[in-house]
Amino acid sequence: MTTNALASGTYEVLRNRLRESAGELRSRFAKLNAARAAVFGNVETRLLATTHVTTDHNCVPRDIFSTKTHVLLG
Repeated sequence: MTTNALASGTYEVLRNRLRESAGELRSRFAKLNAARAAVFGNVETRLLATTHVTTDHNCVPRDIFSTKTHVLLG
């Protein structure tokens, strides 16, 4: 067996293990999310729009709050 074939086989094994783990993680997350929704309720959130905020000072936003007509960025 050549080194290239061995590396390729190792890659395939690792990739398959990661795929299996990802599938199990997705399944566990779905169950956890369903349990959370049953206890706390479920409010659908979705992104309506995006925009770029420009300020007079270079800063990093720490919090955002929206009212019916305004958005406050702190």
